Formats: sequence, structure tokens, C-alpha cells
Amino acid sequence: MLTLHCAGGVEGPQRRRVLSLRFLGDDVTHTPRSWKTSPEFPGLADELAAGAPMEHPLFPVVWERGA
Repeated sequence: MLTLHCAGGVEGPQRRRVLSLRFLGDDVTHTPRSWKTSPEFPGLADELAAGAPMEHPLFPVVWERGA
């Protein structure tokens, strides 16, 4: 999640709307961190053990490669 990103400012009273998507590979495993992450996932360390696959409702599968 160390992707370089940038956006221009918004002039006037308009609000800036943003959609941020982060994709994980199927080989990613949970690695609890002792520092604040962005976004935070409160309680995730209680539900996924260190080294467990990221199989959790917070991380839905959006595409699976066909056989």
C-alpha cells in the first residue's frame, strides 16, 4: 500500500470526491502491525492470526482466475 498518488486541488465550495481501491494478491497473508495503519482495521488481529490468508469480509474476492 505504498503507492505514489496525487490529486489537484478543488477551487470554490465544491467537495472533492475520491474512490480508493487497493488490491491484494492471492498469496498475501495477514501481518499485524504495532503502529497505526491507513486504513485502520480495528479488531482484525483478533479475527485473523499472523500468517493467515486474507480471507475476511473486509477483503472480498473481486476476480478469480479460471482453471
